[in-house]
Amino acid sequence: GSSLGLLPRWMTKRQPDEISARTFLKFAAPVLTLILGKISAFGFMTNAAAGLPGQPATLAAHQIALSLFFFASPFLEVISQIAQAFLPTYTVLPKEERGRKADVAEWHAASERFVFRLEKVGLGVGVLIASVVGSIVAFAPGIVTKDAGVQAAAKPLALILAAGVSLTAPVAVSEGALIARKE
Repeated sequence: GSSLGLLPRWMTKRQPDEISARTFLKFAAPVLTLILGKISAFGFMTNAAAGLPGQPATLAAHQIALSLFFFASPFLEVISQIAQAFLPTYTVLPKEERGRKADVAEWHAASERFVFRLEKVGLGVGVLIASVVGSIVAFAPGIVTKDAGVQAAAKPLALILAAGVSLTAPVAVSEGALIARKE
């Protein structure tokens, strides 16, 4: 593992790491910004839901939708991780193919095809997971709450929740591709 140069050499018993804090921050800063943006967005949505009439049912309905979104997120985020794991192999040409422009273009085209396939898989997985969580809210809200008022308040959120979940997977693939390509 990397100590980012933060531990003394005698503790790591190795040469100093090639990864510096600056190198780490170049990668971590955009990811941290993304996470802070998501946290802020969810906080503002919760604040808006708290201001709606019909409390506490509307806030409880919002919490159900948000909880189901967070439940679905790991199934969608894994596609981002697939892009981050496999796309870097397309960034470095094999030694025997370096120097030929046709091979560089072909290698880049293969990278684009891989991302396009991941986008299609992401959309498919997103729609599948969205149909599950949207159906829970629309047709079986008793799974998540026994309160009839909260169930009624949650039903209009089913379509919005399903749309958000279905679009999260392609966004996650794009995020993973950008991180993997260091763009």
